[in-house]
Amino acid sequence: MLFRPLRALVLAGCAAWTVAMHVSVPMHTFRLLPPPLLVRSIPSLRANATELRGLVQMARLNTVPSAIALVGFGARAGGGGVPVRALPLAQLALAMTITALVTSGSMIINDYYDFRSGVDTAEHAQSAKRALVRGDVRPETAKLLLKWLYALTLTMLCLVDSKAIRLWILANALLTYVYSVHLKPLTGAP
Repeated sequence: MLFRPLRALVLAGCAAWTVAMHVSVPMHTFRLLPPPLLVRSIPSLRANATELRGLVQMARLNTVPSAIALVGFGARAGGGGVPVRALPLAQLALAMTITALVTSGSMIINDYYDFRSGVDTAEHAQSAKRALVRGDVRPETAKLLLKWLYALTLTMLCLVDSKAIRLWILANALLTYVYSVHLKPLTGAP
């Protein structure tokens, strides 16, 4: 019984790793270089303190606690009056972690595509505060972080017990992408 989720996790992890590693570095480099040299050899993986602060700002971590709280309230309400201590805490913690990843990823993908499409520019007062517009974060770094966030989300999704919840989380993660890339430009929303 344990091997089925473990096998799915390994397969999803391999697939996520393949998707996330679309970096123009020959595969033999990964075998020959020790980790510190590997990071120094790939410019897109190096980030300075300003870039890290910008990425944290882009993730809008102030929105994560309310998103996690909603998952907790939903689990409590959906439990039919079951005390919280009787809920499967590992699954609840997993759902909260995935929610935090999807929430942060949706904020970053929104900023990335707004910057890329020219919606966020230095001329707009609100947009001038954005890390990509200020030049604190390179677009390549934001895109690489997004790849890793979505890969981690998909990998963790394999650990969710319920198929219905798994599909719901996957649909929500995909909708963040579809909205930012395809629907938002159609509406003309800033």
